[in-house]
Order: sequence, then C-alpha cells, then structure tokens
Amino acid sequence: MLWACVHLYTLGTTVALLTFVVLVVRFCIEKFEQQGLTWSSVHLQSILDYVTISITLLVVAVPEGLPLAVVLALAYSIKVRRCTPRPSNVRHSIVP
Repeated sequence: MLWACVHLYTLGTTVALLTFVVLVVRFCIEKFEQQGLTWSSVHLQSILDYVTISITLLVVAVPEGLPLAVVLALAYSIKVRRCTPRPSNVRHSIVP
C-alpha cells in the first residue's frame, strides 16, 4: 500500500509539470506564432502566473496521499500491537 502513496505523489508532480508545459506552449503559440509579437518583460508575468498555477496543483495534489499514509501507519501499528503477548484493555463507552 505504500507504493500507492509514492505513485500518488508522482502523479501529482507529473500533472503539475505537464500543466506548466501545456500552458507555456499554448502561450507561446498564441503570442508569438498567431499574433506575431516579440518577447518582452510583460510576458514574464504570464509565465510566472503559470508557475503559480503549477505549484498550486502540486501543493494540492501531494497531500492527498497523506491520509492514506496515516491509515497505513495506523494499520501497521495495530498489526504490531496484535502480535504482542500481553492483552490490552479496551473500554467500550455507551454513548447516550
């Protein structure tokens, strides 16, 4: 199950990088091929916006694997606890 966390991180990174590449290629085709503009510092703002979008995608996608990692850690700790020879006391509370 740990491989799912790693693959989810890899997928999030890949999507973020692919989004950045697609946005930059689309921007270059629109501005330089279709409109015939030349490069200027004004275009840098658009590229920085695309970097911000890609970083946002990466930040949002990567923590999706965090709940899975926590569940796996808890599952392994329960498995280890079951292997211990001493029984543990569990209280069951009745909620009104």
